[in-house]
Amino acid sequence: LLRRLSSAIQQINDDASATRRVGLDTLDEVFGTDVVLTSAAASEMLHVLSQPLLRRFEDPVEKHREIALRVYVALVERTEDVRPYLPFVFTVLCARGNVAAFDPDLGLFVYDVKALEAFKRGKAIQRPDFDEALERERVFEVSEPSEELRAMICQLLVLLLMKHPGYFLHDGLSLLAGAVRDPFAEVQVRAANGIALVCRVPLVQDLLVPYGSALARAVMPMLRQRHARVRTAAVRALHRS
Repeated sequence: LLRRLSSAIQQINDDASATRRVGLDTLDEVFGTDVVLTSAAASEMLHVLSQPLLRRFEDPVEKHREIALRVYVALVERTEDVRPYLPFVFTVLCARGNVAAFDPDLGLFVYDVKALEAFKRGKAIQRPDFDEALERERVFEVSEPSEELRAMICQLLVLLLMKHPGYFLHDGLSLLAGAVRDPFAEVQVRAANGIALVCRVPLVQDLLVPYGSALARAVMPMLRQRHARVRTAAVRALHRS
């Protein structure tokens, strides 16, 4: 399989957009959802393709990013142990996602670090999470402009957190807390469902103690969302957190 795909692996690293698309299409066909691939074969392919695919997460062409994400998710789903790749994956996910800053003293996730620092210095302003919970217009800064791809990134994030509970938990929860503020409903639903899933894992209960109230505060504004499925996902996440 590696010999068959050697040309495609070279193509996805090419400077020409058309050449990269040919290589990505080839990988997409090989690792489609209907293709049967053993865990050993998927692990071997992930070892070779992880870095090239992660570089395509930042490709200027949206379709290229979509195919790279889809192929990476397919390989991760079929690979039993992805721990060697977690440092690289989470570096890219943090760069592409909206990361919330966690303050252990106040027990909350914040999205305006400067305002929080001013509040803690004693400036006469309301605590940032109160303003964020009631704000009518939300400033949302993220490197991935596509709503659908942000949903796929959230899918990959939850998959990694559930496959190896406890690994990169802080980064994962910070990303999920940022994703629940996403203006796209599907991202919010996946993030809230991810929080509920992670909070159900017995192995990480002790590790989750500092984050419980912070996750609940991050999710609560979702209860005012107009979509019922978003509110339902928020209730699940609140119950588990």
